[in-house]
Amino acid sequence: MDAIELPRSEWTPLPARAKAMFLFDNVLLYGGVATAVAVATGIPLVLAAEWTWYAPIAALIAVAGITFGSIRGLKSHRNFRWRLDDEGLGVRSGHLWEREIRMPIQRVQHLNLMRGPWQRARQLANLTVYTAGTSHSSVKLRNMDSETAEAIRAYLSARIDWVDE
Repeated sequence: MDAIELPRSEWTPLPARAKAMFLFDNVLLYGGVATAVAVATGIPLVLAAEWTWYAPIAALIAVAGITFGSIRGLKSHRNFRWRLDDEGLGVRSGHLWEREIRMPIQRVQHLNLMRGPWQRARQLANLTVYTAGTSHSSVKLRNMDSETAEAIRAYLSARIDWVDE
């Protein structure tokens, strides 16, 4: 693998090809929950034979869940940023409630790189950085560019070894 120039001190967005993964995750979650709610609320109506108006309402609930999941997936992708500098790794996410985590390099214990089948097809990876401590002991950077995730892992691994000496 060729050396990749890592961004320094600037918040970096995820690649555009990761948007499909955020959409899929959120549509599956919220669309699935909405469909389950629609089915669960409809069972008593079907058993009571009063279900003539149930089908359009159930479809509306399912569509609302899928729509909400789509919007949330797009916003999650758009609002997720990461930053790497000499002091450590930063992750920023959220829209209404923004969350920012700074992880000093000295606290990094180990790193895990994972690629699922859909991520491999899109050249994406999840990088999980584990720290010493109990509160927020890991940070997961989901659906990053695969080469960038490998470069961050190599950079942090080299820095961990250097800090230990």
